[in-house]
Amino acid sequence: MPKTRILRKVANKKINEKNFKLEMTPKEILLSVLLVVFGWAAGFVWERIVNAPYLALLLLLYAVILGLFLLIVKNKIAFWTFPVISLVAFSLSFPKNRFLFYGVVLGVVVLIGAEDEARKEIERSLKIFVKMVLGKSIKLFFTGVAIVLAFSYYGEIYDKKENLELILPQRVFETTLKFLERPLQEIWPGFRNEATVSEIFSTPERIEYGKQLGAPLPPDKKISEVLYDLSLARIESYAGQYVEYAPIIAAASFFFALKFVSILFYYLSLILIFLIIKALLALGAIKKEFISAEKEILT
Repeated sequence: MPKTRILRKVANKKINEKNFKLEMTPKEILLSVLLVVFGWAAGFVWERIVNAPYLALLLLLYAVILGLFLLIVKNKIAFWTFPVISLVAFSLSFPKNRFLFYGVVLGVVVLIGAEDEARKEIERSLKIFVKMVLGKSIKLFFTGVAIVLAFSYYGEIYDKKENLELILPQRVFETTLKFLERPLQEIWPGFRNEATVSEIFSTPERIEYGKQLGAPLPPDKKISEVLYDLSLARIESYAGQYVEYAPIIAAASFFFALKFVSILFYYLSLILIFLIIKALLALGAIKKEFISAEKEILT
């Protein structure tokens, strides 16, 4: 066998071993397990976040571990497989319906795009800058998660047509009103979110306002509930025949609300990834390697 052919076979074998190695290092195994565990945990606590906002930290940690995973894991099978498994694990705690399935499929497609972006940036970057390498990937990750959550939400409400509360949930309205209580007091002296109608208006005022609004104002009803009912009536007057699309509008609004909130999580996750990498380097848990690479030029 010619010497050049032997050398070529040896070189090809080394390349294949490097790019498609079956062995996983302890770090890769640990990150893979943590990624799936935190993916499942973030989904498991999702419904509880409204009452315990600190549980949202699990979603942040899920993003952080994904970032570390994409930077450190070199086993190609693990690289492409475990993020997908983690997103499926994330969805396990949600009510099962066909819309959740569609959301998971779309979310997986977006997540694979996030993995591909990280792979490309790692290959073309001469130095590891967290924001440069992971910026697009983390954004796509949060988009994928938002898609899963929005489709899951739609699966729960899609048959509740003509329900305007989907567009303006009462809990969201009352929470917003609490934040606006002080500014409203400057316009409306004595206004309190938890006050009843009789505490805000005298009997003649209550009767007069009831006539103007076309509906009586019960004295024992909270002012926040009255304002909510009035807001729903105004939305219904504008929505008209399009009220049947309330579930779609609600799911779309939910998706964009999640995307807006994810902006903060995006920057926090990049900062945490940067700090954790610095700490791991200082502790010797990971190390930097400098490799030479061929570059194509024209002369």
